[in-house]
Amino acid sequence: ADRLVMAYMDLQLEKNITMPMFVEMLLELVGRELGDRVDVSNCARELNGIRTMVQRLNSAGIRLVLLLDEFEAITANPNFDTDFYAFLRALANFDVAYVTSSARNLQVLCHTQEIKDSPFFNIFRSMTLTAFQRTEAMELVRVPSSRVGRPLEPYTEQILEISGLFPFYIQLACSHTLECQDEHPGAQPDFVEIRRRFREEADPHFQYLWESLDSPDRDVLVRITTNRPIPDSVHHIEESLISKRYVVGGRPHRLFSAPFADFVLARAGQRPAGSLLSRLFGRRTG
Repeated sequence: ADRLVMAYMDLQLEKNITMPMFVEMLLELVGRELGDRVDVSNCARELNGIRTMVQRLNSAGIRLVLLLDEFEAITANPNFDTDFYAFLRALANFDVAYVTSSARNLQVLCHTQEIKDSPFFNIFRSMTLTAFQRTEAMELVRVPSSRVGRPLEPYTEQILEISGLFPFYIQLACSHTLECQDEHPGAQPDFVEIRRRFREEADPHFQYLWESLDSPDRDVLVRITTNRPIPDSVHHIEESLISKRYVVGGRPHRLFSAPFADFVLARAGQRPAGSLLSRLFGRRTG
């Protein structure tokens, strides 16, 4: 562990970040992660300062791993030019490793063709992350809660109706379920309230997902949520959304999460159905 320093940067809220801001954030973050192993406090607050920092790490036998979450905040940002990507590519010669995440292929999200063609992107191997299998999702509800003596297995169906099969949302729904149990010991969890709290916390993430989709993708989601027919010409989009696990196959198809369906209805200018069952399960009742 002493031979590795991992620097995680969440760029989701940094859509207007500038290159000097990026440099400052990275140098401060790596300095904190290093502790007293290597002093990088006097590195210049510019790209050359990052090079100096990496050289010092290299000399000390320490490998830098940059974890750049929502990296499209950089690739789509005109504040970062081709020289920046050439600089990042050159750092790889000092054994710097990169792990980036993005909602879509990074090169699709580049703001110029010149950046799309940058050699920087040639060093990556892409991996598509998607939702759990249902058995894996059920295990994520059951195992951690049982380990802490707060078993949530009896509420698995309610939790997965809220979260779908994406692990982040499962953990979010479990967390709010435990919070409600803490507030009302001995009572059955109030899943109307849990769903409300989940939606409040998940909405920024739903918005990010929504913004990452093309207009035809959004239209198909709205059609599914409002029970409108899907034209043959866009069935391939529906199949793509199913493969990404945003849509669950079946009769009828539905969105992966009941609160996400409410979110889509709101974007379509419609209110979700008002019955208790529809609020709990995202289903129409007659």
